[in-house]
Amino acid sequence: AAAAAVAVAAGPIVGGFVTTRWSWRWVFVAEVFIVILLLIGSRRLSPAEQGREVPQLDLVGAVLSAAGMTLVVFGVLQSARWGLLIPNVTSGDAATPAIGGISLSAWLIGLGLTVLWLFTMWLHRRERVGQEPLVATALFSNSQLKGGLTLLSAQFLISQGVFFAVPLFLTLVVGLSSFQTGLRMLPLSVALIIVAPGVSKWWPNVSPRRLVRVGLLTMAASTALLGVLLGQSGADAGIVLVPFALLGAGLGLLASQLGNVIVSSEPEERSSEVGGLQYTAQNLGATLGTAIVGAVVIGSLSSLLLAGVTDSTVLDDSLKETAAVELQGGADFVSDESLSQALAETDLSEAEQQEVLDVNSSARIRALQLAMVVVTFVALAALFATGRVPSDPLTSPDDAKEKTT
Repeated sequence: AAAAAVAVAAGPIVGGFVTTRWSWRWVFVAEVFIVILLLIGSRRLSPAEQGREVPQLDLVGAVLSAAGMTLVVFGVLQSARWGLLIPNVTSGDAATPAIGGISLSAWLIGLGLTVLWLFTMWLHRRERVGQEPLVATALFSNSQLKGGLTLLSAQFLISQGVFFAVPLFLTLVVGLSSFQTGLRMLPLSVALIIVAPGVSKWWPNVSPRRLVRVGLLTMAASTALLGVLLGQSGADAGIVLVPFALLGAGLGLLASQLGNVIVSSEPEERSSEVGGLQYTAQNLGATLGTAIVGAVVIGSLSSLLLAGVTDSTVLDDSLKETAAVELQGGADFVSDESLSQALAETDLSEAEQQEVLDVNSSARIRALQLAMVVVTFVALAALFATGRVPSDPLTSPDDAKEKTT
């Protein structure tokens, strides 16, 4: 957990510096070399046990699982632009993709869920014919494992949702550079570094269920506080200090427990499969966090802009009608500087340009507040899964067998 916190701190700072100094493209170029170094370093890992039978990879299962999750995530992500069920724009050149009058997002999500169902059927078939499945289906009946994976997904959904929304505020609303935005995340990482390893040292026998619940409530308090502070008049970059510290503490509490909850749920011989599920849940939660919060921000921004323009007493009716048509296809989250430059090229009066700027400024903040409400509800909803987390200090099934013997 401490290593992850260092990465969380270093990534945005290093990436922000490179983006500010050169270009964001170099961040992705650097990742190619990082992966090459990891591949070289992987040779130092312990080799497989001699004589151990290595199962053949379930390629069909791997393709089905990846395709299913990709379709679901992409459908959610595009729902802000295309509409979740009903297309945002039903006709004309700007019509959003649809099949049979239903948004393509709904079709993609439905297709993705169908593929995931086929994936589970494929796993059962592999087991029936005596072949090694990608994941043993017995793992899905383990209550502790399911609870741990659910909470891990929620943890990353919340954190990545915040990491998507708050930089929009810091860069496009406040006007910080990418490097300065990265520095603002330090309180989160510092709190995580202190709390995650500190729990096992200070409270080694504490109830995992209690700590996970406290962690979720702390994260919910953090995102709720962010939502409130974003709406304050004259809010600046300083408002993220306390919420980020709280979020880091909550993440630290969860990080100190969830890994143990997941790993201790199955015997050691299942560790590789459990580890695969753990990182799948982690990455799925992070991806959904970005997709869901992105859809909320972009989707609500369009409706809020439309409402602001419609209610304006400064803008004339013809402009309102034009805006209504344009906003059906969605709106971009842009800075005041970029919008001012675009407005300067129009025939709008100074009063009308300022009105559009004010409407956009208000809509941006309210869209970000709605995103914080969503992640707060996710944190509170995740509390229902904590009943599957053990209340007693954790031991692995292997340790339990040894004690019984």
